[in-house]
Amino acid sequence: MPDEPARPDDSDATELDTTELQPADENASILLQDRWWWSSTLSLVLGGVITVMQVQALQNGGVWLNWLVAAVGTAVAGSGLVRLLRAYAKVRSQG
Repeated sequence: MPDEPARPDDSDATELDTTELQPADENASILLQDRWWWSSTLSLVLGGVITVMQVQALQNGGVWLNWLVAAVGTAVAGSGLVRLLRAYAKVRSQG
């Protein structure tokens, strides 16, 4: 059948490039998202920004939804702060 696309041989499938499966170089830099402070700091900043953005609306009277969003932002920032402090204490205790 001439219209059928060419298939690779089984021998081609066994000779896959495995360079991305090799262990990372020990001297390679750590990715930002793998640093101990990254996710907790992101939550802290994001929650703070959400809360601050509601201040103007709340000063102009606001509605109940503004209060709800401000509360959620404050909760996110608070949990980020707690996680950041716990992670910092863990890093300090490890030396």
